[in-house]
Amino acid sequence: MKKTDAPTISFGKDKEGDRVYHQTDVVVSDTQKAIPLLRKGGVILWHDYCLNEAVKKKYPHVISVIKGVDSVSKELSQAEVDLYWIDPGWLLLGIKKSS
Repeated sequence: MKKTDAPTISFGKDKEGDRVYHQTDVVVSDTQKAIPLLRKGGVILWHDYCLNEAVKKKYPHVISVIKGVDSVSKELSQAEVDLYWIDPGWLLLGIKKSS
């Protein structure tokens, strides 16, 4: 792996260092941290994002991820990040416009 000069930030951890990705407020916070780091053509990838009703019913944590992304949709739009749900799947891809 090549070392880069990319900034280092902490994503999805509570005070004890446990990962808490699926909480809506953590999805919001992590997304807000990532937006200013995106260059033109850069990507953000969210996991456990699925709009399938059967999946949401069986795996309720998916709803928290969806709510988190929905909460920052205006910020993503202002940053010119287009969103693409990879269907069928559990991934959401955000791509910053390159033009």
